[in-house]
Amino acid sequence: MEQETSTAITIKLEDKDSIIDEISSYTNNNTTSSTRSSSSALDDYTHRSSHDETAISTTFLPDYITDEELFQKKDLTTDKQLDTLNQFKSLMLNEGYLSSLTPYQKYFLFRTNQKSLMNSKNKTLTYTLIRYLRARDYHLDNANKLLKGTLQWLDDFKPYLLVSNKFKPDTTTGKIFIRGTDKSGSPLIYMYPGLQQKLDNTHQLEITIYILQSAINRMSNKYTGRLSWFVDFDGFAMKNSPSISVCKTIIDCLQNHFCERLGYCFIVNPPKVFHWFWSFLSPFIPSVTKEKVKFCWSSDLSEKRKFFEPLIDLDQLEKRYGGNSDFKFDHSAVWGEEEALDNKRIKELKEIGIDFVDR
Repeated sequence: MEQETSTAITIKLEDKDSIIDEISSYTNNNTTSSTRSSSSALDDYTHRSSHDETAISTTFLPDYITDEELFQKKDLTTDKQLDTLNQFKSLMLNEGYLSSLTPYQKYFLFRTNQKSLMNSKNKTLTYTLIRYLRARDYHLDNANKLLKGTLQWLDDFKPYLLVSNKFKPDTTTGKIFIRGTDKSGSPLIYMYPGLQQKLDNTHQLEITIYILQSAINRMSNKYTGRLSWFVDFDGFAMKNSPSISVCKTIIDCLQNHFCERLGYCFIVNPPKVFHWFWSFLSPFIPSVTKEKVKFCWSSDLSEKRKFFEPLIDLDQLEKRYGGNSDFKFDHSAVWGEEEALDNKRIKELKEIGIDFVDR
C-alpha cells in the first residue's frame, strides 16, 4: 500500500508483520544484540520503511534491536503514525522551515549543516521529527508548535555559548559530571545534590544545559540516542536545594527542547524531604517520563547491586552502590576530558560558520 501527500514525498507502507519477522530474524542471528539495548530501535525501522521502495535491508538495522523492544514499540509502525510523519515533513518543506534555519539550529536539531536536509529522505530529518512527534503523542499541530518553540529558544538562549571553562570552577566538588553509559548505551550524568553550592538561578540552569549538550555529543547515535541521570542524594540538605522555579524551568527545558532524550533517571538515597519535593514536581512531569524514574530506596549493598545489575555494568558501577568499580572522582581528569570534548565541539561550530564568543 502506498500513501502520497505530495510529489516530493512518498511513503511506502509495507506489510508490518513481515518486516517485524525479518527484523526479529536478523536480531536472533546477531550475537552482539544481547549486550546493548536501544530506546529508539523503531527509529531505524521507520527511516527504512518510510523512505525506501525496496524491502527492508539489515544493513540499516542497529545491532542492538531486541525482540522484546521491537514488540513493545510495534504500535509505532502504524499507517496513521507514518502518515503523520509524512505530513510533518511536507509541512517543514512547504513552510520553508529547513531553508530558513540558521547553521546552529541545523546543528542542534540535526547535527548537520548540509543542504541535503531539503531531501525528505534525509535520515537525520526523519529521526528528529519522530522525536518531536513522540513527545506530543503524534499530534501534528502540537509537535509543530514544540519544534517552533525549540527554534525560538535556540535564538534566545544561545546554548552553544555555554563552554566548559565557564563551569570548571563550580565542579571541583564532583557535584555533576558525565562518566560511562548505562546498559542501553546512554551516557550517564552523575549528579550529587549534597555537594551542590548555592548558585544563582541562571547559572544553575546554564550548567545543566551544558551537561545535557555534552552528553548528547558523546552519543554514538546523536539523532536517536538518549541519556540517563544518576542522582545520589547522600548528604543532601535543603540548603543545597535549587529553587522550585529553577527545577521547574529545567524540567520544562528537558521536555520542550531535549524531547525524547531521557533514558532513565536513577534516584539513590532519597531523603525524606524528597517525598515532598517529588510530590510538588510530579504534576509537571508526563506519566511516560515518570515511569523512567527509578528509585533505589535500600541502603543494603546487595539490594543495590540487585537493583542496578540489569541497568548498569557492574564493572562500571562503584562499590558503594554494589558494583565492582573503585572509581574516585578526580576533577582534573574528569574535567580535562570534558574540556577536550568541548574544544572539539567548538571547532565544529566554527567550521560551519558560527561566530563563537564566551557568554
